Amino acid sequence: MAVRYDLDLLVCGGGPAGIAAAIAGARSGLRTGLVEWHGFLGGSRTAVGVDTFYGFWTPGEEARPVVGGIGLEIVERVLAAGAFRRMNTYGAGPGVTYDTELLKLQLDELALEADVQLHYHSIVIGVEPLEEGWLVELAGATSGTRQVTARYLIDATGDATAAGHAGAEFTNAYEEGLAQGLTTIFFMAGVDVETAMSVSHAERSAMIAEADRSGAYRLPRHEGSLHRTPHPGVLQANIVRVSGIDATDPAALTRAEIEGRKQAYEYLRFFRDRLPGCENAYIIWMSHQIGIRETRRIVGLAKVVESDVLEGRRDDQGIALCAAPIEDHKANSTDTRWQHVGGDGIYSIPYGSLVPRGLDSLWVAGRCISASHAAQASLRNAAQAFATGEAAGRAAALAKETGSTAADLDVAELRRRIVEAGGIL
Repeated sequence: MAVRYDLDLLVCGGGPAGIAAAIAGARSGLRTGLVEWHGFLGGSRTAVGVDTFYGFWTPGEEARPVVGGIGLEIVERVLAAGAFRRMNTYGAGPGVTYDTELLKLQLDELALEADVQLHYHSIVIGVEPLEEGWLVELAGATSGTRQVTARYLIDATGDATAAGHAGAEFTNAYEEGLAQGLTTIFFMAGVDVETAMSVSHAERSAMIAEADRSGAYRLPRHEGSLHRTPHPGVLQANIVRVSGIDATDPAALTRAEIEGRKQAYEYLRFFRDRLPGCENAYIIWMSHQIGIRETRRIVGLAKVVESDVLEGRRDDQGIALCAAPIEDHKANSTDTRWQHVGGDGIYSIPYGSLVPRGLDSLWVAGRCISASHAAQASLRNAAQAFATGEAAGRAAALAKETGSTAADLDVAELRRRIVEAGGIL
């Protein structure tokens, strides 16, 4: 432990939630660091290959905006660099599809412009409370361990890793028997895109189902997606499904990685054999890590539940909005549950769902916030991760300024600052 850093704010996890949290904290004047175990930012958007930002607009022809702020700033950057907007993204409203490799560079630049201290190739292995703040122990890929002291901590790991080390109470979706399936995304080149995409989603799903039932192929998910990318002759395939995995268990996750790659090549075999336009397809890129949709969810001061989604509930505690449907990649199932938001099509995510019960200076953001299984299947999109991350970062800055704890923070003032910075509430 030869190196020790002292910060106002440490953000754990460099996906959309962590990026927005770190930038919001740094722009608000906090000495901010960000810990990420890959060598780049983006989380599932880069490491997994989810090459589309979802959740920024409502579904349907009207497509009302629901997320602004730092997330929208990033969307505008990728659009200026050649990304494109897709109107039909399987019920989730318009999406923005980008080059995942270019996004890595863009996120580096954005973080450094904000003066965020980046700690790549590092994971959190311990969190201890101090009289004021936290002592966080990091393990480096090649450099042993080191320590960071931070007045405030934000867990954007997706798995509530840092919050769990700090003593936060959480639930585990696998132990509940509800954990959504995992997916290894892959990109196929050598495709006649126009011909391949002339086969409708329904037709392709029926073809996959028939091939799977025939025994000629092993295709556990029947209705996954193929979509265009910014590159000629390349399609992205989000279609693999690995079920029954506790993704917090390294041994189980290892099995999932191996199974995901096997499935990817089985789907490629099917596409080459059966899907017009894919006769010469080959895989040019595959997830650096299998995509994880759900593991731990913290027990917070408030909880987003299924009825909030289905009734479109909003109140004055909301720090982010969501219009994305429940998209539950059900364990051990060949299909996915889709159910749209009720009411006017938008619901709010309350501030208390970011605050672990019993911890004074720690927030979570992204898919591990306090939510039920069904609600999490709606709010886990990138746009909502950006929005909850930004809210957490601004909450930390407000807490420092006012001397408040996470639990007694002035939510009305936080909401004002979110809107002032371009957020939508």
